[in-house]
Amino acid sequence: MDDVRTNLNAHLPDDIAILDIVKTTRSFSAKTFRDKVRYTYMIPSYIFHPDLPQLLQTLSPPDLVYKSDSQTENVLKNTQQISELQKQLKSYRATPAQLALLQSALHEFVGTHAFHNYTSKKAVPGGYSDMSAKRYILKFDIADPIISANGTEWIVTRVTGQSFLLNQIRKMVSMAMDVARGAGCGDKGGKKDETPEAGAGKMEEEKTADTENGSKSDACGPNNDSNGNYDDGCATLQTMKDSFANRFMKINIAPAQGLFLDMSYFDGYNRKNEKLSGDNHNALLEWAHQETDDDDNNDHVGSKDDDAMEEEKVTIDDTKTDIVITSTNNEQTGGDVEKPTTAPENKEKPLKPSSPYSVAKQKAKKEMNEASRKRWKAFRDEKIAQHIMKEEETEFHFLKYMHHHEAHFDPKVNYASMENKLFVLDS
Repeated sequence: MDDVRTNLNAHLPDDIAILDIVKTTRSFSAKTFRDKVRYTYMIPSYIFHPDLPQLLQTLSPPDLVYKSDSQTENVLKNTQQISELQKQLKSYRATPAQLALLQSALHEFVGTHAFHNYTSKKAVPGGYSDMSAKRYILKFDIADPIISANGTEWIVTRVTGQSFLLNQIRKMVSMAMDVARGAGCGDKGGKKDETPEAGAGKMEEEKTADTENGSKSDACGPNNDSNGNYDDGCATLQTMKDSFANRFMKINIAPAQGLFLDMSYFDGYNRKNEKLSGDNHNALLEWAHQETDDDDNNDHVGSKDDDAMEEEKVTIDDTKTDIVITSTNNEQTGGDVEKPTTAPENKEKPLKPSSPYSVAKQKAKKEMNEASRKRWKAFRDEKIAQHIMKEEETEFHFLKYMHHHEAHFDPKVNYASMENKLFVLDS
């Protein structure tokens, strides 16, 4: 199969590659058989430069471009100005406090939430209770940064979930970036050097004080500027919690150019394949299983914390080794999933020792998987990531996005408190 793969790749462009050819069952579908999927999103660190909003204002006014649907869009056309600005910003490195706050923001997405505000056509009355808007996120973390050839630092984020809605990841990244930047937070500097731990303590104290005084300001959460004044519409971790509630919140969409599909996981298919075929099973579909820094295989669909267990019931059918997820609540499940008090008796017959031929065959399959994994990792890091960074040097996707975001997206309006923005609850 290596010869087939090599010959096919010879006819493909550099940014498209066949990394592995694996024999599967006749009914296999790469889209419907995967248990979870991981995406990578890359962000240039200069997005968090404290002076970026002011520097963007020095650019010439954008040209008005007419789109095919008769709508208009402001687009920066003076590439020379943008290029010079990029040169000014490329040496900037995100501070530890900014990275910590970004990580805290990304972590807010972990678990089961209603993502009706993070896609199109669901941020409407009834969208909150639409079960198709609920998604389960296993991980959303920051990986090691990458330095591009022109000296720009890129922050690598990776999100793993069961499935995603249209534009969900790009909207999640946009919200997290605004929180890390302190968008709309008064003097623009009030949140930038505040560590998540210190901010959390301050927020809890303010929330308690508001509750005792009978204030309604805690409806959206304690969004305060650096002077301690209430700052409604400030992007905070509380704003993110509000976005999952039964309300409308407009959230911008981060550039598509930073996003790519990283890995699909087929844990259920692999277990079923091994159980039914024994030593003669086909090669396992697990190209990331030997990575220690990126490995998500310990996060099986059924492994959740206690809070996630309250919202989702996980059932494993041992006869099919398929995992079934049924969204529910405490009243329907009666609380936490009941656990057996004693381990079930194992009545299966002991497995016969594998023959030398089977052992050699399995060793060969593992070596093939390892070779495929290395090809995947090299293609991801040396082709896809490099393509994203190189393209930004000439296309300026993120600077154009930030210019439009700062000029037309008002956090004071879009992240404002819940008052007058609540949906009518379903009767």
